[in-house]
Amino acid sequence: MSNGVTKHSQELMEILEKSSRPLNAQELLFKYLYYFPLFLFSLGLTLLGAWVYLRYKVPVYNVSSKIIIKNENSNSNDEALEKVMVFKKAVNLQNEIEIMKSRKLMQRVVDSLGLNTTYFTKGKIKTSEIYNQAPFVFVPLFIADSNTSIKYTFRFLSENQFRINNDRSYFLNQVFRTPAGEFKLVPRGDLVPVMNMEYIVSWSPSDEVASELVGNLNVRIQPGGATILEVNYSTTNNAKGIDIINRLIKEYDYVNVEDKNRTGKNTVRFIDERLNLIAGELDSVERKLENFKSSDKFLVTMSSGNNGGGGGGANINTSNDFESQLSGIQLKLELLNLLDTYIRNKANRFYLVPTNLGIEDPVLNGLIAGFNELVLKRNRFLQNNVPESSAAIADVESQIEVVRLKMLEDLKNVRESYQLSLASIEKNNTKYLSELQSLPKKERALREIERQRAVKEELVLYLRKKREESAISLASTVSNTRLIDNAVSSSIPISPNRSNVYRIAILLGLIFPVVAIYGIDLLNDKITTRKDIIKVLNTPIVGEVGHNDDPSSAIITKRKRNMVAEQFRVIRTNLAHTLGEIKCPSILVTSSVSGEGKSFISTNIAAVMALSGKRTVLLEFDLRKPKIVSTLNLNRKIGLTNYLVGNASLEDLAIPISSVENLDVISCGPIPPNPAEILLDPRMNDLFNYLRENYECIVIDTAPVGLVSDALVLGRYADCTLFVIRQRYTFKRQLGAIEELYTQNKMPRLNLVINDVKFKGANGYYGYGYGYGYGYGYGYGLGYLTEENLPWYRKWWDNLTDLFR
Repeated sequence: MSNGVTKHSQELMEILEKSSRPLNAQELLFKYLYYFPLFLFSLGLTLLGAWVYLRYKVPVYNVSSKIIIKNENSNSNDEALEKVMVFKKAVNLQNEIEIMKSRKLMQRVVDSLGLNTTYFTKGKIKTSEIYNQAPFVFVPLFIADSNTSIKYTFRFLSENQFRINNDRSYFLNQVFRTPAGEFKLVPRGDLVPVMNMEYIVSWSPSDEVASELVGNLNVRIQPGGATILEVNYSTTNNAKGIDIINRLIKEYDYVNVEDKNRTGKNTVRFIDERLNLIAGELDSVERKLENFKSSDKFLVTMSSGNNGGGGGGANINTSNDFESQLSGIQLKLELLNLLDTYIRNKANRFYLVPTNLGIEDPVLNGLIAGFNELVLKRNRFLQNNVPESSAAIADVESQIEVVRLKMLEDLKNVRESYQLSLASIEKNNTKYLSELQSLPKKERALREIERQRAVKEELVLYLRKKREESAISLASTVSNTRLIDNAVSSSIPISPNRSNVYRIAILLGLIFPVVAIYGIDLLNDKITTRKDIIKVLNTPIVGEVGHNDDPSSAIITKRKRNMVAEQFRVIRTNLAHTLGEIKCPSILVTSSVSGEGKSFISTNIAAVMALSGKRTVLLEFDLRKPKIVSTLNLNRKIGLTNYLVGNASLEDLAIPISSVENLDVISCGPIPPNPAEILLDPRMNDLFNYLRENYECIVIDTAPVGLVSDALVLGRYADCTLFVIRQRYTFKRQLGAIEELYTQNKMPRLNLVINDVKFKGANGYYGYGYGYGYGYGYGYGLGYLTEENLPWYRKWWDNLTDLFR
């Protein structure tokens, strides 16, 4: 049994392999050309959709401008400075792009242009933005929640009166209150509102609007290695886009200047703090000098000092020179101490270090410049919402710490250099000090106070000078960007692209029918063409019967000469070759399942046999679902089941058909509860012996072989078997069972009859692009509906519906 199952499985696999062969190119061409009306319909539909889309889609335009970013060159050519520079002076264009695309910069644009509020007019289908063209200005006086968007609809009843959200009415300049806050509408210039026009006003927070605007912004580097940036903005309103680009470039310039001035401002702040400190120290020294001069012994001391020799004047000049040198060195040491204290304070670790303090050390100045550049870089990251815990900021902070330690080390070296210079001056001043010892005590005290005052005054003057220099530098700072082209909008929208939309519509109009046809064919598991049969089965086809819509053609009569009648006559001729010289042939008619036209075929096979002059009997042996007697409108009398149970004689069974000479019908009789067992009754042999003696042809209509075993039982009484396959009804998977019946000779002389055949159309029997005709001169009006008789719209509709059959 296992071998039999394996063999059966192999046969099924071979059948499936045969059925999967693809169509050739000609068949594919005709297959899709047949649906040309469907392609036209699909193209028309997609092109109409494209037109509607373009008609109501709000066009998007591109606004562009160009700016050049100039490099900042260093003023120092010292090699030592170049070695310690931990930053590059060349412009990093990618950083500049990120700054221009930052939400913080765009927020400045939103605030300066008042883009928080957007105005729209509502049409019948689409809503359009009216930038700076609304006849009023929406003024928020108080907003309950500044993080929530607000939207109102206004409809003007007159030039000064409006209704909000189809509710209460107000006048222009009148404050109205809602749960969202307090607002008012004020007139805009000479613009007059349109009566009953629906105006929509939307207010959103700056950061939300900025995020939306940044999404439409694109900044790219011009090719060729130039430091030129092209700024593009996509917008549905040209005027608004131009204003946004122009303001963005201005705000970028402002930020650039502010970034540069940050170091100068920090220097001015540092100097102001030092000036306040030193001014207090200078005031203390001056009070001390004033108190000393007002003492009683000051004049006596000065008098005795003036009466000394001329050597005193020389000593005084020498003293002034030494004091001038000492003051200069001490001033620089004081500045170094101040700078060292500022840098050592870790609270100032991410603040700019003052520059332009007059410390003439290129290495230290280079380190300060590099430190400040890194601090500015860190600030830019933070402005662009980069988290402080990110790897990028951690790397910059690490570099800042390295440069800070280097600055402290260099400050130590510079301080030691100044201290050596100070020691040398003091050594040379030893002689002056020894001579000064000979002066009276009061005079020595006076000179010490005056020297302290001179140092403080010189430091104050020096810091004031540096402060003015820093202030001038702040006032003269310019941006390193220069505008090349003003913002200009494209005259042709970038979206939607009309050509592309229509191209896509045409493409979709062609693809949709192809996909639909291919998908339906892919899912089609029913027999459609003759090729579906012959590429799987080796069983001979004895004939095809066309589609019949006329109920009156249930049985062929002598006068009928339509196509269906001629097809049955062809089957009769082919059967003559199959049956040979059998005296009283017995023809068994069966099918796979109910509904394939088995009873229709058996009835008309019997009819054409009778028309040929042979006395023919038709047996209604479908004991489960008999149809022949009811189809022929006969009175069901006693039948086969009555005879097989012994309640009737053979002579009483036949029912003559008046419309067809030589044709009798034997009905099934009452439907038995056990059809399979009745067919095994010994009276069956007597029945067929009697029929062969009294008739020249026997046609047996039996139950479907794919459902019950009745046909197999009756097969031993038959000389030939006609297996009915119905086009567009019989499943392809049932062909395997038919091939098994044929190859294993389970039924005698098995032949196929193809029923309900449509020879033309999408699912034509002979495939796509092939027709079928007989060439007879008879009219087809007797029940055979031909395509030639149909109007054009009916043909198109039939072609479309055939696709889904």
